This record gives sequence, C-alpha cells and structure tokens, in this order.
Amino acid sequence: MMLDGAAINTVLVTVRPGVYPMLGTWLADLSPWRFGVLHDLWDRTFGTRPRVWGAVVGVGCEAAIGVLALSRNPRRRLLGLSGIALFKLGLLALGLWFWALPWLAVLIPTIVLTARSSVRSPARSPIRVRAQARSMPGR
Repeated sequence: MMLDGAAINTVLVTVRPGVYPMLGTWLADLSPWRFGVLHDLWDRTFGTRPRVWGAVVGVGCEAAIGVLALSRNPRRRLLGLSGIALFKLGLLALGLWFWALPWLAVLIPTIVLTARSSVRSPARSPIRVRAQARSMPGR
C-alpha cells in the first residue's frame, strides 16, 4: 500500500512533477473543510518544489513506512502500521474520505492486534533464535 505509492511517486517525480500542484488544487476543491493551513503548506512544498518534496515525502517517507510495516519484528511493524494510519489521517484531513476511511477501518484493528502481540512476545533476535534451534534435541 505504501510501497506502491512510493513507486507511483517515483514515476511522477521523474516524468510529471507538474501533477503535484494540480493535485493540491484538486484536493482543495475536494475537501469539505477549508483548512487553509494544509493547502498553504501543500502550495509551499509540493506546489513550488514538486521534485524535492515528491521525492522526500512521496518516495522516501512512503517507502520507509511500507518497509517497516512489512517487518517481521512486531515493534517495527507496529511503527510502520502506525505511520500508514497517520498518513491516511492526513489524507482524511485533505478530504480523501472515500480512500482513507476504508484503510483506517482495516488498519486500526490490525494495529491493536500487532500492539498486543508485541507486548506478549517481545521481538527475538536472530542470534537467540539460532541458539535455541541448536540447543533443541535431535538437531
């Protein structure tokens, strides 16, 4: 979900950076609220320097969050899933309800389950796992 966004932003930053200012205008028209601060921030970042901000936020941040969400380590996975939820809340604030709400409906229970599992079973290091495997009888 975030890795595909990073891939799409890679293409946009490289081939069509002019899409970002138009996207800001579209989001301003779409939003049910008039969050002037958010739209001003968009105009000052993505609107004026789409290659820089598209690469930093659209590619780098989304890729990092996506990789964390796919981690085997429950704490890192929790961090990634929380990052995705925050990103979706940002989209919600920009007016993309039809996109953000279904994702949040799935993410929130997933975050709760991941948080519970990370508390119950702390992340095991690969060294500890290998040592346990060696000490098992029959190996």
